[in-house]
Amino acid sequence: MENPFIYGKVVKGKYFADREKEIEVLTNELSRGQNVILFSPRRYGKTSLILNVLDGLREKGFLTIYIDLYPATTREKLIRIYAKAVSTVLTGRLEKILSELRELFTRIIPKISIGAGGGPEIEYEIKVEHKNLEEAFEEALQAPQKIASRRKKRVIVALDEFQEIGNLQDEDEIEKKIRTNIQHHDMVSYAFLGSKRHLMEKIFHDKNRPLYRIGSHIPLGKISFESFKRFIENHFQSGGFELEEGVIQEIIRISDGHPYYTQMLCSILWEMNLDKRKISLADVEKALLEALAREEHAYTTLWDSLTIKQKRFIEGLCTEKSIRPFSWEFIERYRLGSPATVQRVLQRLSEDGVIEKENGTYSLADVFFREWVIRKIRR
Repeated sequence: MENPFIYGKVVKGKYFADREKEIEVLTNELSRGQNVILFSPRRYGKTSLILNVLDGLREKGFLTIYIDLYPATTREKLIRIYAKAVSTVLTGRLEKILSELRELFTRIIPKISIGAGGGPEIEYEIKVEHKNLEEAFEEALQAPQKIASRRKKRVIVALDEFQEIGNLQDEDEIEKKIRTNIQHHDMVSYAFLGSKRHLMEKIFHDKNRPLYRIGSHIPLGKISFESFKRFIENHFQSGGFELEEGVIQEIIRISDGHPYYTQMLCSILWEMNLDKRKISLADVEKALLEALAREEHAYTTLWDSLTIKQKRFIEGLCTEKSIRPFSWEFIERYRLGSPATVQRVLQRLSEDGVIEKENGTYSLADVFFREWVIRKIRR
């Protein structure tokens, strides 16, 4: 049996941990025409989640489009990515697809290629003429609604890493263009996903921004202890593993229930104990040390890039059970200077994705980086 604990890439089906409630909510909202906004820390599995939702919706007869905006570094690239993704929903004979493409895109030119085997394989390399960027963008935005109207089926569009819109020149104009177009799409539902909270909050929570309240916010938190316990137990049992009492609790304690790090720790445990098929509490510690060793270079590089005040703040964050970052007691203990300095440290670490703030509490975004820092402090 192959290692069932998968991390670092999209997972589906039995390898996807829990999220039944989120899948149900997203499916219900999108299928009835409600736009949704979903943002979470990195590696929480939002991409896997939305792709599993889209699979389910497709089985129910909806047309689904997934668009990854991470590579969209210019408006031209944004248009190409958007149009290419929208085009993938077209099916049928090659002649029919070409005809529909010509109707959908008059200012965007698709490049059709024949595969090496001579079959009608199509690669949608969208070429945009610079003088028609505004019109081309509008055509791309209007395409899902046109497809839905022609097919008489609701289209679900998932826009992943949507915060990248905020990094583009004239992002406010781009957001205005998006809202102007999609607010009239009665046969299309949109899911906006992002992994940088501060950018997503600016886009969707600032009442002066064009996309303010464009959809309902669906929170994506950690997977519950019981759900993760059941998932881990079932997979290890299916592989014939015997777990010492308390092993699963220790795995989830160390990973803090974070989907990526829980899967990673379990994957390493599977690999390290494949021969004996028994896992003890001591094995969990060995697996953690192996995980930290694998990440050593990345963590060292990150640590070396931090300022001395940022390092001191992180040390305090890892040492204290709970912190009041602006209290003089905390500032003096970790020699942070002043509340203004702490504010700058928090802002920079948040923007760089090193720390997260949830329900008023700060924590390191990378659970294992915290373990690495703790061990560094103790040396």
